[in-house]
Amino acid sequence: MMDEETGAEPRAVTASIADPYLLIIRDDSSAFIAGIDSSNELEELRKEDKVLVSSKWLSGCLYNDSTAIFAEETAKGSKPTQSILLFLLSSSGALYVCSWLRAPFSLSVLS
Repeated sequence: MMDEETGAEPRAVTASIADPYLLIIRDDSSAFIAGIDSSNELEELRKEDKVLVSSKWLSGCLYNDSTAIFAEETAKGSKPTQSILLFLLSSSGALYVCSWLRAPFSLSVLS
């Protein structure tokens, strides 16, 4: 894998897949998060949250919340939406959790 910003070639240490997303923790402790778009191409997600870019990650996993166990109720009587959850453990021991809906790459941090 080539990092387009730095030109470095970090190696993949661990990976996690939850269709259609891919998470790779690299040997430089960065996280590569991508999704398969409608033309079946792998596209890196924009990391708008600065924590995703600035932190060093030890491990991470993707979880397909198919039963909406972790979902918040959106309106009374409505069904919770199925989503993909991203769990990352930083080198400082902090747990970072993100959720995104199956709609193309809409990422949001859970509080």
